[in-house]
Amino acid sequence: MKSKKIQLYPYWMVVPAALFILVFYILPIGMGFVLSFTNWNIKYPTVEFVGLENYQKMFSDRYFKVAIKNNVVYALIYSSATLVISLILATMLNHLKKMKKLFRMVFFIPYITSMVSVALIWKMIFNPDGGPLN
Repeated sequence: MKSKKIQLYPYWMVVPAALFILVFYILPIGMGFVLSFTNWNIKYPTVEFVGLENYQKMFSDRYFKVAIKNNVVYALIYSSATLVISLILATMLNHLKKMKKLFRMVFFIPYITSMVSVALIWKMIFNPDGGPLN
């Protein structure tokens, strides 16, 4: 009977991404959550635990309610307007006969050029003849 060997290589390939997510996403979210229960100011070194007092102030503030309403309205209007305008433009472009390829090129050039510029910058960084990360 053959014993199954555990392949560790795939797990080691995930470790850098997992560390990145932990350090730059999960840790700041956790620290923000913990600090939301304190009365901490960056100017002063003291940290005072206040419990739910910050949340009570936030929900009783009239500007918070206005800000939430404005954000929801903006998100709904912006996302729906973007979707409608995009669909209209796509339909118009699809029905064109003569200049269809030209308009497609004009719309996609900004996306393509940004990817090309990033690729060229990384190529210069890893240049074997004098790149900074050679």
